[in-house]
Amino acid sequence: MVRSGFSLIEVLVSLLIFSVVAVAMLTVFTLSTAVFRETEAARAGNDEAIAVLAALEDDLRRMVPPAAGGFLFCGVHDSTGDGTADDDGGNMVLAFTIANPDASQIEETGKNARQLVAWWADKQGLLHRNTDAAADSRGTVTTTTNSAILRNLYIPTSPVAGTGCLYFAVDCHTTAAKRQGVDWSPASIPLPPGDGLGDYLCTEAFAPADIPAPFPEAIRISVVLVGGPKSGAPFIVGKENASGFVVEDLGSTIRTGGLKILPTYPNAMVRLGDPGGPVEWLTYTGFRNNRIEVAAREQRRTVHTPAVVHPRGTPIRFGRTYTLVRELPR
Repeated sequence: MVRSGFSLIEVLVSLLIFSVVAVAMLTVFTLSTAVFRETEAARAGNDEAIAVLAALEDDLRRMVPPAAGGFLFCGVHDSTGDGTADDDGGNMVLAFTIANPDASQIEETGKNARQLVAWWADKQGLLHRNTDAAADSRGTVTTTTNSAILRNLYIPTSPVAGTGCLYFAVDCHTTAAKRQGVDWSPASIPLPPGDGLGDYLCTEAFAPADIPAPFPEAIRISVVLVGGPKSGAPFIVGKENASGFVVEDLGSTIRTGGLKILPTYPNAMVRLGDPGGPVEWLTYTGFRNNRIEVAAREQRRTVHTPAVVHPRGTPIRFGRTYTLVRELPR
């Protein structure tokens, strides 16, 4: 009687084929998962950017015009209160009065008809928004100014939900003084130590000797949003938020470590350093062999100078700029 079956060689060949197919499928699954995570990180970041810009635009639509007693402030964020901006890498504060969007809060006397809203990014990379009743809408006759109210608003608050922010800055334009580059303010007026608001542009005098700045005709708000904080890491890691470190700063190129990919979008930039030390934003033309090919240095509001060479280990973060440009009510 002849028995049929598989020989040892046939079994081994079958196992080998199965192993090759299994490894191939596992590789495809792993790559697909990585692509899905990166795509989701990009989508989440983009969704948050849209939500933040929509909230900013909604506030700007409600801005009280200067003819009706509107107030506007923008200044360099300085959490140390020593009158310098090197603590927060050029991030800024924006505050202005708006018509209260919640009509149920407005009393018959007009109390709470206006709010003072403030936006800023802290050095931990969180974007904040806070509000309070405006100076002319507090229900009592008082000498309280919007500037004084702003100082109370500008304290640690709950950040805008889930939003990581590498950069938040404001540029203003008036017929009297067109602001260009980093010197957008007609006058650099340091506040007294302890105010925590750095140099500023304000349409309300902080002191009797101050001359209020003209109310701008247009505003440009630039933000770099990188998605919400993630457990175990400051920000979501993916193609839309590449991060690494400096190996060697060669001026026209930056040798890097830890960066696997660096997207080259038209609005792509990288930040060298973290708030609390020298911070520089730069534009680049490409990323090859772990080298960033620099197009221009010292972009945006930055405290870096040509004499500063970023040492090995300096953090590098990629970011996409989102810009909102609007004419302001007159």
